[in-house]
Amino acid sequence: MSNIPELGVGVVYTANFNTTLVKYLDAIDTIEVEPQILWQLSEEEQTYQFHQNLLVPLRAYDKPKVFHGVGDPVGGSIRPTDKVINTLKKHIDLVQPVYFSEHLTFNKYREGEEEITTSFLLPQIQNEAGICTAVNAIDFYKKTLQLPFAFETGVNYFQPMAGEIPDGAFVRQVAERADCHILLDLHNIWANQQNGRQSVEEFISQIPLDRVIEIHLAGGHYYKDYYLDAHHGVASEELMELSKKIIRTLPNLKLITFEIMWDNIEQTPDKDLARQFELMHRYWDLRGKDHKISPVQPQQQPAVKASAEINAISAEEWEQVVGRRVLEKPVDSELLKADKGIEVIQYSVFTIRASGVVASVRLSCRIIRLNIGEEAFGTLLRAFLKAYPPKLFPCEAAFQFEEFLKGQNLDLKYLDKILEFEIAVLRTMIDHQQREVVFPYDPFVVMSTLREFKLPQDVEEGEEEYAILVEPPEQPVDLELLTVNTEYHV
Repeated sequence: MSNIPELGVGVVYTANFNTTLVKYLDAIDTIEVEPQILWQLSEEEQTYQFHQNLLVPLRAYDKPKVFHGVGDPVGGSIRPTDKVINTLKKHIDLVQPVYFSEHLTFNKYREGEEEITTSFLLPQIQNEAGICTAVNAIDFYKKTLQLPFAFETGVNYFQPMAGEIPDGAFVRQVAERADCHILLDLHNIWANQQNGRQSVEEFISQIPLDRVIEIHLAGGHYYKDYYLDAHHGVASEELMELSKKIIRTLPNLKLITFEIMWDNIEQTPDKDLARQFELMHRYWDLRGKDHKISPVQPQQQPAVKASAEINAISAEEWEQVVGRRVLEKPVDSELLKADKGIEVIQYSVFTIRASGVVASVRLSCRIIRLNIGEEAFGTLLRAFLKAYPPKLFPCEAAFQFEEFLKGQNLDLKYLDKILEFEIAVLRTMIDHQQREVVFPYDPFVVMSTLREFKLPQDVEEGEEEYAILVEPPEQPVDLELLTVNTEYHV
């Protein structure tokens, strides 16, 4: 632990950090960077591009940074590609983070030779295979990045399976066998308790507290009977009181980080954000006050083993079953068949993917919705999402949607040209090449009407053509369309 300095109070860097959270800069000691949110598609095969208008001000902040990965977690059997690792190394060289962390979850599975992403971080199998898979992945990151490594304790919407290793005991075995640090996401384990899994108290009693170097705090909300780790708003009073007690037991805590989604910051009152940072600073001063065990003497607990039945499930089998269930594909297995947590994740995945499509080709979607109605539009989106695999970037989903619509025979006035224009804008933002879109009518009248949530009335086609030259802007217009969609990790 000696090579990791005390980093104090941190916050996750978001797309609007520079305009909203920057006002709290005096209350922020460290910036936690999710590196993939600063990446966009590149024409180069072995790298991504960096969003310079996010990267430049980030590097200018004279504060320590840590990296928190959101794209290639350590709970799955599929390793990051060379493209990811090459970009990550370049990013590390530019920003010089103190350490690197990733989630103890998975987000991909294999269908033959094809890798399918799920758009969501999912819980790994809690058996011997799950431990070995995570340890191997952590070893890979440690050797490849040459940085101190911590894994984040994940949220799990499934009910505990008879015979699996309990949550805290599983975390302990992974941390000790991988000889790494722990990022204790208190909001995640509190959500797990609310949803019927292990209690926070029992979880904390099972993990090696001396390995915890960071905690995450966040807000959430309910969907039906489930509490979701949604990173919306500030942490609840109940969670903050809980964190106060737990922080006192952590002898090697280096950082307390607040997580909030970029699209929720501006809806959160200033007084609530100020109070969040005030409490975090107050609790930071309490770190390790009640720790009774020497940090050089790890708590000794016998390793808990999974049942023979659970141990018979391989990591790859688990990933494919869970992945297919959350993407609403046929599954030839009884695993999790009756678990209602699947429906919660299916809802989240649909919302995330559908939102990406609508945000990417907003005016085209508006034409469809205004013509066929909300219910039919929702049915159309579901058909699209079932027919096409998830993509990492919302703009990629827009390209899929364009292809999907060609086979739907919607025959809606203005749709073809407006869609062509919106797709041209996305492609130009990626490859920086000029494009020209020619309209047989005045497109500005059509688009301005659509922006008012109205269908254009009788914009006639005439002999005159209107050409719009799509040129690459100096800065991307809509960062979220080109940025890795990180809502999947909530």
